[in-house]
Amino acid sequence: MMESEEALKYFINEVKDSPQSIVYGEERVLNEVEQAAEFLNRAGLTDLSKLYQEGKEIPDKLVKDSFSHRHLTPKQAETIKSRIRTLNKTVRSRQPRRKRQDIRDVTWKIEDANLSARSRSADSISSSDTVNDLTSDEDILTVPPVALPLGPLNQKSKSKHPKGPISREKKKFGINKEKGSDVANLGSENVVLKGYHILSENGTFPMRERSGSDPLRDSKQKINDDVSPTYQKTKVTKCQSSFLPSENGQQEMLSFEGMVRESLENMSRDIESDNLNCDYMDKSGMNVEMLSDEDYQYLQPILYVELIAILDQYNIAYLKRKPSNKTKGGNVFGVNLSSLIMRDMTGDSTMIPEIFQTIVSELNNRVTEDGILRIASQKHKLETLCNEIELNYYNNKSSVNKIVKEATVHELTGVLKRLLRDLPDPIFTVELCDMFYKTSLINNPNDTFKALNLLVLLLPVQHRRTFKLLLDFLLNVAKHEKFNRMNLHNVAMISAPSFFPPRFLLPKDSRINVKEITREELVKQINGAAVCCSIMESLLQAGDKLWIVPVYLARQASETQKRAQQKKEVKFIVNW
Repeated sequence: MMESEEALKYFINEVKDSPQSIVYGEERVLNEVEQAAEFLNRAGLTDLSKLYQEGKEIPDKLVKDSFSHRHLTPKQAETIKSRIRTLNKTVRSRQPRRKRQDIRDVTWKIEDANLSARSRSADSISSSDTVNDLTSDEDILTVPPVALPLGPLNQKSKSKHPKGPISREKKKFGINKEKGSDVANLGSENVVLKGYHILSENGTFPMRERSGSDPLRDSKQKINDDVSPTYQKTKVTKCQSSFLPSENGQQEMLSFEGMVRESLENMSRDIESDNLNCDYMDKSGMNVEMLSDEDYQYLQPILYVELIAILDQYNIAYLKRKPSNKTKGGNVFGVNLSSLIMRDMTGDSTMIPEIFQTIVSELNNRVTEDGILRIASQKHKLETLCNEIELNYYNNKSSVNKIVKEATVHELTGVLKRLLRDLPDPIFTVELCDMFYKTSLINNPNDTFKALNLLVLLLPVQHRRTFKLLLDFLLNVAKHEKFNRMNLHNVAMISAPSFFPPRFLLPKDSRINVKEITREELVKQINGAAVCCSIMESLLQAGDKLWIVPVYLARQASETQKRAQQKKEVKFIVNW
């Protein structure tokens, strides 16, 4: 087992070795509403998402009809409904608000209409008669009197309003004539004037009692948004060896090894054993590679809904990224897996790029060599080998294969690491990478394994099969620990940066200067690295179980497929 300082040193070296020559496009992060719409599309509910795109609310009847064609669990149904509520709320907020009509505007319009329609003189009409006439018409909007609670009365005070003639309109609505102020009298029933105060019997204003306490003062809390959730539960321990000077001038060490162990204990202590929930993982489950494309088409939406339901259960917010199409790569390095497969043009059905198969096959033949994965190759020899592969792989494969066989095992591991880190769309994909990382926040080992299992099943076929090839190789390395001194923990620590690209976790320059970085930034980066290592070790411990489709999800997909087939047959008969 590597010591803490040595383990951190190896991880930092792996991150620093990530080349910066590849120009990556800016991935776009989706907001909550966009995620909800994308969720419906991934869940196979495109008809509901289409209504939102048209600016319409999604009716409950249509939701029930959509659920009737799918055998959803209550947790899955609630996950879908929560996204629908988000979209409907957004649609309602975009609709123009109707302007609220003021009662004073209505009253003045009615008064003007009555005055013009009647021939009586305005001076001969008393204020009480006018109110009775107004409230007796059929087309007049009547407002019930509002009883306002009167507080303790103040002493009489002189009105500050200047005295003067009262207008005819005020007189008609029971305005206090003696005080000469714009205040409605208590006798003005059926009409409520906004902006006026009702006088009490002795002519004073009712006072409003105010509380001496500030309700906002009791609800203030300190919130620290800069610290990640995983950092809050990770401890920084001291070590005998020195690494970072503390504030008091003494040397302190951040125990990277301790972080990895603690994170691993919190998320996957039971994955290695056979104590997993039997209801979820049945030995009779089918390997995903055995499914046809049509079967997987019905299974994929159910897998995605089940995954999001688990994340919702633990209130885990995740970043949903859209990969950029603007990538600048070469012939071999910096090219997506799908593009590499198309360039091979060999008709191979494995959906794994040939260059990966060639490198991994040669490494498996030398898996017993000491220091495999751990010891770095000479930089100039690695550059020479990578340039030869980049320039001549598709022009002269036989020559490149010969050079690969002559290369050292450390040079080959360097080539493999560069292939993985230069991928514009990493093995765990831009869309799912953050979800892989956020599984560390699940505090139940069974649910952690469920989420990792679902994520692996959701990977595109070329990513899933390439990951299977790499995972088998890494397990083979750990299997020969007696010869190469690389156990499962060390393999996970060295390989983690290749599966979790530093550009998702570290600053854009992807460089760590341990002498200049602040303690807080260093703790965050080390914590993120420890989480990646723990997730990688959990994946290695799970092994082949990650490719098994849970029985109850396979049953759901089968029922959905049958229902869809029956619907197609009925539609065909009707049209025929």
